[in-house]
Amino acid sequence: APMGVLLTTDGSRLTFTTIAMNDTTVTFDSPTFGAGLELPRDKIVAIELTPSKLVHLSDLTPSEATVEGLLLDAIDYRTDRSLDGGPITLDRVAYDKGLALHSRTVLTWDLGGEYEAFVAVVGIDDAVRPGGSATLEVLCDGDVIQTLNLTGQDDAQMVRCNLTDVETFTIRVDYGLDVLESGDHVDLAMARLIRSP
Repeated sequence: APMGVLLTTDGSRLTFTTIAMNDTTVTFDSPTFGAGLELPRDKIVAIELTPSKLVHLSDLTPSEATVEGLLLDAIDYRTDRSLDGGPITLDRVAYDKGLALHSRTVLTWDLGGEYEAFVAVVGIDDAVRPGGSATLEVLCDGDVIQTLNLTGQDDAQMVRCNLTDVETFTIRVDYGLDVLESGDHVDLAMARLIRSP
């Protein structure tokens, strides 16, 4: 069954049944064009997943949420809005779905092994750039599987993690290399879980 559609810079809509990506390349199988196709990441405008396979993280309530301030009062996380109340915006692109977190926030969801992947566009919100420095960690069943050092100087980046058989999924945003909390507005735009087949 089709998993979704790739939208490309030339306006093409390519249906895919599997997809994988790294920093430079998107690899996918297409029912129309065959298996093992590759496109440069910068040629992909958007990835639309078939709704039944897709759950937005902002639509799920975390089983645990810890929000702490260092010197300032703790700033609670927000769903589908940036921390300053506007749209989530990364690299001048506004997103209608996602999570906005501030240092130091830890959110955990019970997944029950029902999902195969997590995908999001991650970065410091445009509203505070070029400021902001934070660390984002993704944990599966308590183990850190990905760590990103984010600053307001960096472009947003696509994150994808394998969630096969994962029971608990945690996102931890902590103070970055500057060990300060000012401007640590971390966005996980279009943060979504893909159900296992």
